[in-house]
Amino acid sequence: MTRLKRFAAFLSLSLLTLSSCVNTPSETTEKADPALIVTAPEKYQYAYDDPFDSTGLLVQAKEEDGSLVEVPDYTLSYKDSGDVLKDGDKLSFFGDKEILVSKEGYLSTSFTVSVVSTIQYSALEVLTSPTKTAYILGKDDVFRSDGLTVQRTSRIVTDNRRKTRRDIIDTFTLSLDGKELKDGDTLTESGSKEVTVTAKGLDGKELTTSFRIIVSDGNLAPASYPDDTIQFTQSDETRTLSITNPSSTKTGTSNYVKPEDVDLSNGISFYSNHNFEEWHYTPSTGKVPLLVVPVIFKGHESYDTDEYRDLLSTCFFGKSSSLHFESLRSYYYQASYGALEFTGSIAPSYYPQDEVADLADVAADDFTLSQQEEALNGAIPYLEKLGYNLSDYDSNKDGYIDGVWFVYAHSTDSRTQMWWGYTSVINTNTPDVQNPVLNNFGWVSFDFLNDTYSGMRNTANKSADAHVIIHETGHMMGLMDYYSYGSSNYGPTGGYDMMDHNIGDHNPYSKMLLGWTKPYLVYGNSTITLKSSQWQDQVVVIPSDSRDYSQSKYKTEEGKVRFNPFDEYLVLEFYTQQNLNVQGYDIYSANPIQGNGVRIYHVDARLGEASIVSSRYGESLRITVPSDPDDVLSTTTSNLYRFISNTESGERAETSLGSYVGLANSTRADKFDEIRLLRGDKAVSDASDATSSSDSGVLFTPTRWSTFSLSSHYNSFPVYSSSLASFDSGEACSYKVTVQA
Repeated sequence: MTRLKRFAAFLSLSLLTLSSCVNTPSETTEKADPALIVTAPEKYQYAYDDPFDSTGLLVQAKEEDGSLVEVPDYTLSYKDSGDVLKDGDKLSFFGDKEILVSKEGYLSTSFTVSVVSTIQYSALEVLTSPTKTAYILGKDDVFRSDGLTVQRTSRIVTDNRRKTRRDIIDTFTLSLDGKELKDGDTLTESGSKEVTVTAKGLDGKELTTSFRIIVSDGNLAPASYPDDTIQFTQSDETRTLSITNPSSTKTGTSNYVKPEDVDLSNGISFYSNHNFEEWHYTPSTGKVPLLVVPVIFKGHESYDTDEYRDLLSTCFFGKSSSLHFESLRSYYYQASYGALEFTGSIAPSYYPQDEVADLADVAADDFTLSQQEEALNGAIPYLEKLGYNLSDYDSNKDGYIDGVWFVYAHSTDSRTQMWWGYTSVINTNTPDVQNPVLNNFGWVSFDFLNDTYSGMRNTANKSADAHVIIHETGHMMGLMDYYSYGSSNYGPTGGYDMMDHNIGDHNPYSKMLLGWTKPYLVYGNSTITLKSSQWQDQVVVIPSDSRDYSQSKYKTEEGKVRFNPFDEYLVLEFYTQQNLNVQGYDIYSANPIQGNGVRIYHVDARLGEASIVSSRYGESLRITVPSDPDDVLSTTTSNLYRFISNTESGERAETSLGSYVGLANSTRADKFDEIRLLRGDKAVSDASDATSSSDSGVLFTPTRWSTFSLSSHYNSFPVYSSSLASFDSGEACSYKVTVQA
């Protein structure tokens, strides 16, 4: 339509409208309602939530004579909703609103008020999760939101003034995996599930938050993991030991107790029940259940996946063939000669910040060791809520869970105590056989299970590596570290041990402590033919000259000979490069001992009796060393203490045993070790031995380094003089060992 035509159309319409307004005579004329005339209130601009103020509002109507009359009792309402508005009502909207002024018998009119605030920030938050957050498939469990509290927080800005408003809201929707979730819905899939909460913000925009529920598949009892891929070989090769002692008065060459006649009941299980630290160790024989709990911290949810759960399953309970080295289960089944079989389960993911109220606002990076203890104790009611019967995880019925592994979702950091791999104890919990409590636990990052913590992602172990948890589980069963915490080059066991450089098998001393093998106990001249240490009970113990196991005082009521492994002695075995001794740890470039031969250790595992002594300088630990190591075996209290370690210059051993300076080996005179490898080539073991590709001087063989005595290997004994070949205790040990084919 052209501009001229549009104007003509408008003119025509105007004339029509004008003609319709001309009064025409009629018999009846209705009187029209008078119109309201409004003078708007003085205040027309507000901040969000300000109260309405009608001051200055004047409502009038025109009389027939043209005068204005004030109209009382009018009503104010929002034109868009019809809701009534009164003085003092909060203006909880944004922008302009038309306010309708009305009264019956009058034509309504309106005025406008404006809220000039804007939303700077708006968010939802779950203040309290539903009372029920744990479900079990197949138990007729249906979802319930009872107890859920949702808060909407809004930051409102008016003329650069900020106001924070918090509202508890009940208008929201829930969804799970993108589908609406309502009370009464059946949950059909197990796992850690995030439920999304959706609601509108004050400005109408969509806001979301979430809470977590755990759906268990119902497999809560410890499971067994049979493995038909273990290939365990046992060589028929032997070595004969000719053991002589010039101070012995006994005749013949059979002055020893056979392994089948040895009572080893005073091993690590004894110490577990009587140690000063009240550390109750994971049992080392039988079917022993482990609870593996993934710990997921907020901000690290990327670890909470099926892929990482599969990694846990492989590393802890996988078949031997599933890993480059071994799984935890397959390793210990072989190391123990089948005496230890780990069972267990992997629990649904545990979110401590969701389950422990005090930790709700603690960022993962800010966790302290005390908060760690609070978090780990909180895992127990969480597991019970899931339906776990924790007495199933207390195989020795001492009131403590046998062993809990917490695998945390956080990157590792060797500079901290928190974000590293270790075992520890919470010894403040009271044991309860009906409801076992937490005591002994392992703590490790997911990163340790594939060696990504080292940045060496091209190693053979990158897909699944259990070395670290195998080592740390040794601690959970009561073994100490055999490397030094001090000097970087001091290594009493040369790196050749699972409790040293994370390689190979456990040594025979460790296996005796854990109850996996029994020794021949020597008490005079003896000739003993040993099979490979891959056969059970193929270990020889040589004590000091004064220890005579033929005496009646060592006999038990059952006629066995009691052996106390917490003593000082030599340990010998015929080492063969088989089974767990074949593979090293490529991430450390470390290898087990090469070749076959007799391996000899010096053990000083004497126990002290600990007590707390108060003085004006505060409390301190006092260690009393009995003159006879067997004296501690009669204790009924929890006061025993392992004061000798493989860290040089350990103040515990120094204080208790004294400092031996000026003797033949004065440079090492202050280094008492729990266990020390005595090399065939007479060198002192070093931490780098296991990383040397050409090291062949460890073993004693019939053709090379065939004899051993304290006098020939004095460099490895800190308490030694030309007139006395003695142990750390000062007890003489005059035995000589010759290795024969």
